[in-house]
Amino acid sequence: MAQAPATLDALRREIDEIDDAIQELLIRRTEVSRRVGMTKGPNASALRPAREAAVLRRLVARHRGSLPRAVLVRLWREIFSASLAQQISLKVAVGGGAKLAQLAREQFGVLTPITDLGSPVRAVHAVAEGEAAIAVLPLPSDGEADPWWRFLGRNGEAVPRIVARLPVAVAAAPSAADGTAALVVTLSPLEASGEDRSYLILETAEQISRSALRDWLAKAELIQRETSAWRDDDTRWLYLIEVEGFVAPDDARLTRLAGAVESRVVQVTAVGAYAVPFEDADLCDWQSASKLEARLP
Repeated sequence: MAQAPATLDALRREIDEIDDAIQELLIRRTEVSRRVGMTKGPNASALRPAREAAVLRRLVARHRGSLPRAVLVRLWREIFSASLAQQISLKVAVGGGAKLAQLAREQFGVLTPITDLGSPVRAVHAVAEGEAAIAVLPLPSDGEADPWWRFLGRNGEAVPRIVARLPVAVAAAPSAADGTAALVVTLSPLEASGEDRSYLILETAEQISRSALRDWLAKAELIQRETSAWRDDDTRWLYLIEVEGFVAPDDARLTRLAGAVESRVVQVTAVGAYAVPFEDADLCDWQSASKLEARLP
């Protein structure tokens, strides 16, 4: 005998049961997250953008049904931010106006305190001095008079590092529809997510041509994407170089890069890395799950 169709009241009761189950799991997840923070100890970094990216990739790859993947990403961004707030005082400094502030809100949640300091340099200093846990900053551009990234070209625990690029998915961030993008800096160590891009700062005693930079990077087996330059004075040039892949501070390729240019380089520093954001097809093409799974670590 065919099963009788469910009544509207029965379907609503089932939804209520599902809602209760989801809430119980969120309560349980929040408690486990709090215990994770206690287990890591007071000196460990709570912000783990690389792990968050890996979790999102796994969830998006296994997703099924008609709920859009972009909604899945938005939901988990709120969950990540709420969990992080259980572990640290989650304050975000923005250096770039209302567009970046909205991008920060979409990334770090509706309840996170976000302050626009008006200046990217001030936002970087707010992180270095402990006034904010995170800074959301405009993408670097060549020829800036006072670039915020120049303060990253040194070592030390109080030196911020680039750890993420926003948005993590354009389809899940309405404010990014016009192409708005940003970088996130914090005091966390650099971690690989499985599919990354990295930033290096090359300090030289003289100006270097872009073709020479490209050749040096190739000799060190580094694939260049973008480069921004800044001249401090007649004796110091800084180059912010975005490269493919993850480059750790102790990566042997940095030594090869310094060796390739001999005395012309004063210092090479790995100053950041970010998980490659989702492509639109990852969230909108229902046939893309297998492709995304192939990119998982």
